[in-house]
Formats: sequence, C-alpha cells, structure tokens
Amino acid sequence: MPLTSRRLGAFSRSWLLRVPPSTPALLFLISVGMSVFTGIAGRAAEWEGRVEVVDGVEHVYNPDEPMLGDQVLVPRPLFRIEGEGEEYLLGAVSRVLCDEAGDTYLLDAQLDCIWVFDAQGRFLRSIGRQGEAPGEWTRAYDMCLLPGNRLAVVQMMPSRLVTLARGGEPLDDHPLPEVADGGVRMLMDAECRNSNLVLELVTPFFDGKAQTDRARVIGVTREGEERCLYGEATTITGVETVVIGRDREGIPEAWTLGPDGILYAAPAHREYRIESFDRMARPLRVIDREYETLPLADEDTLAEHDVFDPMGRYLCRVKVEVDYDFEEDSPVIVGDRLYIKRNVKGAWASMFAGSGIENLGDVDSEPDGDLEFSIVCYRLPFVCASTSN
Repeated sequence: MPLTSRRLGAFSRSWLLRVPPSTPALLFLISVGMSVFTGIAGRAAEWEGRVEVVDGVEHVYNPDEPMLGDQVLVPRPLFRIEGEGEEYLLGAVSRVLCDEAGDTYLLDAQLDCIWVFDAQGRFLRSIGRQGEAPGEWTRAYDMCLLPGNRLAVVQMMPSRLVTLARGGEPLDDHPLPEVADGGVRMLMDAECRNSNLVLELVTPFFDGKAQTDRARVIGVTREGEERCLYGEATTITGVETVVIGRDREGIPEAWTLGPDGILYAAPAHREYRIESFDRMARPLRVIDREYETLPLADEDTLAEHDVFDPMGRYLCRVKVEVDYDFEEDSPVIVGDRLYIKRNVKGAWASMFAGSGIENLGDVDSEPDGDLEFSIVCYRLPFVCASTSN
C-alpha cells in the first residue's frame, strides 16, 4: 500500500514523506540499538554508496540494496483506546501526538477537543473546546507540541495557532507573521521540534478572473516573526476551478521535522530524493537512492519502508506487520510509537453524515455499523524523524 503525503488533508495523512506511488515509504532512523536486527548486523554488507560535495552541500548516493537487507518488524502492542469510554467519546481523530512522558493526545476534529491518555492508554482528561476565546477553536485538523509544556492547535480560517498548557489551561494564541496588504491567510500546518516552529501558510488573491494561491513553508520566532523561508510555490486557478498554472519549484511536496529540529523534505513527487535543512533553512544534506518500482504491499503489511541512518546511508528495508485493514484503517508513526486508527473511514463518514459532502474520495458514505472506531498503540524498537499523521 503506497503512502501519500501528510500535507494532502485529513483523509490522506500518512507517516512521512511522499515518494513515487509504488516506491517504498521512507523512515529516518534517529536512534537504534543494533539488537533490533539480531543476527543481521554481524553479517551486514559494506555500504556501497558514495558521498560527494556539490555546491558546498553533502550528497549521499545510495545503491538499490541496503546494508542490512530486508527485515520484518512485528511491533509490540502497548494498549488499545476504544472509541467510547465511561468519560469520553471519540469522534473523528485527525491528529495523534505523544509527549516525553508517553501521554497520548488525540485531536478530535468532530467534537473540537483534545482527548488525553497516559502511557498505559488510560483516560486522563479532555482539554479545549469549540469557540473563539483563548484555548478554543473551530474545525481544527492539526496540532503540535510546543516547548514549555504547551501544545498548539492549528485553526485554518481565520488563521490562529491556539495555545494551551498540556494540562488544559488556555494561553494566549501564538502570534503569526503579518500578511502583506492586509490579505487573507490560511494556516495549513504547524510542527515544532527542538524549539524550531515551522508553519505552512497559504495566502489567496483573486483579481476577478483567476485566484492565485501563494504557499509558503517558513520558520517563525516566539514573537511570530518570520525567521527563515524553507520554500514557496504559486498556484493559479481559473474561475471554473481549472488549474491554469502551477509553479511547484521551491516548495517541498512533503516535509517533516526530526527530533533535532532539522527539516526533511521530499522536493518532488516522482523523485526519490530527501533534502535536509537547519533551523535557518540552510541546506545540510541530500539523500538519493537507486530504486525499482514495487507492487502494492500485502494487506497485513504497512508497505515497505526504507530506513536510513543519521548519515543518510541506506540501512535496511523494513516490512511492518500488524493487524491492519488497508481499506478501513490509518497508520500513524510518532517517534517510537505506531498508532493504528481502526475504522477511521467510518469515523469521518459519521462526521459528515447529512452534510451533503459524504462522498469524499476514500471516505465511505455508508460505513459498516459493525465496525467501531478505536486506536491501537504499538512500540517500535527505534525512533523515527516524524510526527506525521
């Protein structure tokens, strides 16, 4: 099952960076005990790639075959969160986060709140609610953890980065950069790792004939000032909603932050290439790999994933095997946790039932009533450079 970009909306969020449709997904290995690959590390082949410096940037060229070969990973189950408990009722969960203490945060796009569970999956509290006051929002689909024991909820329009203490106390919104000429702005995404807060913003302009959408991925300061520009792109749409021009160069098709705050980006959809940038958007490394197009994965396998070490070398190719229905479920990797959102399509269908927009691509307008939404959490034996959903 090929995985798509986390930037394509609530119904197509995935783990990491989007790559060509039938190539493997990517995992960046941040820390791993070699005992994970017991019996394999001792006979690992030498790395047969090469490293070159091009225009002052290190380029790592990997061969088609990884050093440790193919691996099958069966993660250890930790807990299961049922869709309904004595003190909570889950709606459409659009984002999953896990903090340093192991607590799990579920952003409910249907009920406009965040459900919090401890490291054993026991319900702790609900925080936030629908509204316009501090600590309140409407129809948010994304959130991120902030330093200082805080978290931020992304409200697209009117654009707000709603901030709360992780215990639930409302705080002042995180300031956002000013919009030139007083234009409209849409906050599409936010992610923060190691105090590096990165936003994706879209500013639309309409001249009566066509709409121009300017998308920008930027780093911002605590004061809401733009610190750096990771990329920008422009899309021009005619009055009949036909795209008549698009400039995707300069903005990644997908991006994520590693635990150290480094931004990893897939610049193009049909190119196996990973670029990394520091907190001032200076290029650090480019990772390339030879590859062949792969068939779809088995139904019980969450695709094949390429694992790279911190130096960008192709370490191994991993199949993650769990109880998983590729038509109904949605996988989420958060650090060393794997969450499987079970029957997620049915949850989203119930959210939009009766609205006239039930048929939203992969979302089934008539979910199976026998399937109840739940979330199963597994422990992975390594930490990934992604908090993508």
